[in-house]
Amino acid sequence: MGGISFGELSLEKLNGVDCIKMSGNVSKENNGGFVQMSLNLMQIVPFDASHYDGIELKIYGNNEIYNLHIKTVDLFRPWQSYRSTFQTKSEWQDTRISFSELEPHRTGVPFRKDKIKRIALAAIGREFDVELYLASIKFYSNS
Repeated sequence: MGGISFGELSLEKLNGVDCIKMSGNVSKENNGGFVQMSLNLMQIVPFDASHYDGIELKIYGNNEIYNLHIKTVDLFRPWQSYRSTFQTKSEWQDTRISFSELEPHRTGVPFRKDKIKRIALAAIGREFDVELYLASIKFYSNS
């Protein structure tokens, strides 16, 4: 979390679906501005997603815009990532984010999908209440 933003994670069941809930609020005070949950994919070596085209999220939210952040072994600073935004609805939805949609954030290093070390879902950049439910996250292929 940044500054005085507040967030927490809890295990929930929403409309019969087991999920993780990220809740809280984003504050830009005191150099703040984000709340996130992340998944480390690198135990010894980075995750190789070369055979996939992107990431699919099964999500439910509060009609707010959130971010997907991916870090690779090429990024060393905490503020660097590859990002894409997604809109939530107050119903379960499957949202696909193609690797080709990712924008480098504060890096000039090209995205390499064979070197993924972390995936995060973030509430970032503006003040708002956070309520994001995640039932699944998986890689998908169009072929």
